[in-house]
Amino acid sequence: AQAQLPSHMQRVLRTLHTDTYFQVQGQEDCCHTSVGSRPGDCFADVIFSYLFARVMKCFQQQMSHAGLQEFITDVKRFEPFDVSEPVGRQIPYTGPVWMDDLCVGIKANSPGELITKAGITTSLLLETLTGFGMTPNLKKGKTEILFSLRGRGVRKAKQQLFGPNSAGHLPVMSEAGTHFVSVVGQYQHLGGLLHHG
Repeated sequence: AQAQLPSHMQRVLRTLHTDTYFQVQGQEDCCHTSVGSRPGDCFADVIFSYLFARVMKCFQQQMSHAGLQEFITDVKRFEPFDVSEPVGRQIPYTGPVWMDDLCVGIKANSPGELITKAGITTSLLLETLTGFGMTPNLKKGKTEILFSLRGRGVRKAKQQLFGPNSAGHLPVMSEAGTHFVSVVGQYQHLGGLLHHG
């Protein structure tokens, strides 16, 4: 209903999740899923994608309300060798999403401001996710913050984040308490390596 599907499609979806019986190979009896979808049911991806789209919309509203939403120029043609400033209307940009993986891009005028914005942005994201009943995995290698530091004060910021006395994480405060998110110089995802340089 929230997706504004026609009533007949709503009934189809309801039917797909009613009497979700399945069998496990080598067993004679039937199993019944009372919560969620059948194991291996690809329809769960459709439901999750819709839910995550709602999460992202809410997160973008929170970012906009906090004055943290980034914008990019909506360019109609891709010109890889064009070095001029792109011309077009500005559209909101959060970052790339792949299923349940999200990369939020932020920028600031100084390293100190960037660290502050990263903490606030991460807090908003964690609160948005938990508000939708999701539990973010904050383990190292799963949720991490990658800084690309430039400008005045960069030496001090690098010492704070990567120096011998650094904790290796950024404390992020939210309504649920303080979380500690790893700070890294590079991040590997799906075989690709993203480096701060």
